[in-house]
Amino acid sequence: AEGRAHDRAKAQHNRLPWEMVTGSTGFTAQERADTARLIAGSAGFQDVALERISDAILNGEHGKARIKKLEFERGHTLWEEGGDITRDGIYYVFSGKCSLTRNVKVVANKDIRQLDPELAAMARGTQKILEAFEVGTATQAESLGDEAVLGAATYKDTARAVTECVLIFIPSELVNTRFSGALPRLHEQSHLRVAARDLRHARRAALFAEDGEEEEDT
Repeated sequence: AEGRAHDRAKAQHNRLPWEMVTGSTGFTAQERADTARLIAGSAGFQDVALERISDAILNGEHGKARIKKLEFERGHTLWEEGGDITRDGIYYVFSGKCSLTRNVKVVANKDIRQLDPELAAMARGTQKILEAFEVGTATQAESLGDEAVLGAATYKDTARAVTECVLIFIPSELVNTRFSGALPRLHEQSHLRVAARDLRHARRAALFAEDGEEEEDT
């Protein structure tokens, strides 16, 4: 018994970050129906028939690439900013909430001294610190991991489960075959979501831009 427990602990330790979940489980008939409706109702899959999605959940493409349900505990990190995309596909939130954060470099410029003196003090002089700033969230029927659909090699943001949540994973292999008709719309929606996060990050980063002014004496 101790040997089996040791093997389980070793297997858990060796898992990739996205595998450290409560469990990858199958679908009940009701969950399959609810998941198919959730995917069909998303902007990226509006042109795909509900029956085709339901069949893909049950059978997958050639029995290999299947839509999966993944359960994550609160606080779990799905992936880190700059991390390699180890699981090629897109996620949709079935239940719960996830956050997307991205680091910005903080310097003690005039604006940040006025808005957040404590943070400015941490970045005084030539030292710079990184602040994880929330650039987006994902709740029911919203997507995560859009970078994979767009062909990127790494993630732009860190994704974490804010609550216990269930995600639906759709592998790119399935998107490119069974759902190929949805690709133009899916790419468009993914571009929009990534661009929105880029804009939020750019606005935050601009606030911390080095202005070269000397700190005024008080």
